[in-house]
Amino acid sequence: MLSTDTFHAAGAWWERWAAHGVLAAEMETAALYTLAARHGARALAILTASDNLVTNTHTSAEERQTGFGAMAELALQLVAE
Repeated sequence: MLSTDTFHAAGAWWERWAAHGVLAAEMETAALYTLAARHGARALAILTASDNLVTNTHTSAEERQTGFGAMAELALQLVAE
């Protein structure tokens, strides 16, 4: 997993990372962990993949809204513990 702020950069920026075995990219986790460390808080990121940069396939808005419920349920269970 790569956390980067260049997720929407032009071109095939992901190819270099893929050559190193990186399978996915996202934009929020690095900031989340940085802020947690700065404020002495605990942080956890649970990520799901919605787009494939290699095949250029994308999850629809409806699929994202209805299909990621299991991830949300898991996150809530972890917080409740």
